[in-house]
Amino acid sequence: MLPCRRVAGYSVVWSWTIQGLVEEILQDVGVLYKASEAVSLLDMLWSFAHVSILRNYVRPEFTGTLAIKAGRHPVLQCVQAANGTLVPNDVYCSDTSSFQLIQGPK
Repeated sequence: MLPCRRVAGYSVVWSWTIQGLVEEILQDVGVLYKASEAVSLLDMLWSFAHVSILRNYVRPEFTGTLAIKAGRHPVLQCVQAANGTLVPNDVYCSDTSSFQLIQGPK
């Protein structure tokens, strides 16, 4: 067992070490925050690219009309894939057409 003085000395040195480390980290917290944002963005973009390849998603083309052929909701597609109740929908909209949006299930 260590003498009390030695333990107290270790405790003081340990506190100084931790305090110094915290002070150094706080000086660079802005850089660490920016690095974490960059890694998060890269992770999100990689995830989008990965799921696009796995699920055969395509990039939309924006024109004067909106035409969706066999459109599916990506989350509902995953949830309802087991029981096969998801029905793809076609949508066509232009300046001269009107439509109603029906949502479900809840």
